[in-house]
Amino acid sequence: MDIGAKFDDSLFEVADESRLQKVIEDEKNCCIREPLWFVDADPEGLDKDQEQMQLYKSQGDWLYYNKDHEGAARKYQQALGILPKGNATVKRDLLECISCCHIALGHENEALKYAHLLRDEGTNFEQQTVILNLLKSIHHQFGKTSGELIVLEKLLSLHPYNHHLWIELAEVFRIKQSQESESESDSLKLAAGNKNEKQLAVAYHYRWREDVYTAPCV
Repeated sequence: MDIGAKFDDSLFEVADESRLQKVIEDEKNCCIREPLWFVDADPEGLDKDQEQMQLYKSQGDWLYYNKDHEGAARKYQQALGILPKGNATVKRDLLECISCCHIALGHENEALKYAHLLRDEGTNFEQQTVILNLLKSIHHQFGKTSGELIVLEKLLSLHPYNHHLWIELAEVFRIKQSQESESESDSLKLAAGNKNEKQLAVAYHYRWREDVYTAPCV
């Protein structure tokens, strides 16, 4: 009984010899790497910029893992310098890595510089989330509560149901309020101190005048 089902004739066709040959050649040229091959590898021995870029990136990741953040930043910079223009995904990854290195090194301006370069590369929802989280980390690391508040509000506009962000926002508000209270208290203490100094200066002035006028003539 014919049920209307038919096989696609292409399933029974002989594969194109040229395509098979290309697959075989690709398998022959496949490079199998040993673990940690990149640690002592020489970039001059690699033929393509893509391979050299991958080497620098791997070396940077290894140095960052071992907390050599300065060395890692140099490797990421080298990888960024030879990165093909069209490779936007790896470029964003490298910019984020360099910014993280400068956070660990305590370089606030450099960390913000590469975060802002990364912001120029971000276009979709996920990329904007990554960028804002990076900026949040920078502001938090360097105690910039005002900047952290702004970034958290932007993150919440993207993720309004993320309760972790709401908790972080409340904590930053608490810290900011505490800092403002301490600053106000210090200002009041300074004003009171200045007032006491003025009163003391006036007292010494009048005491000096009294001593002068009551001093016995010789």
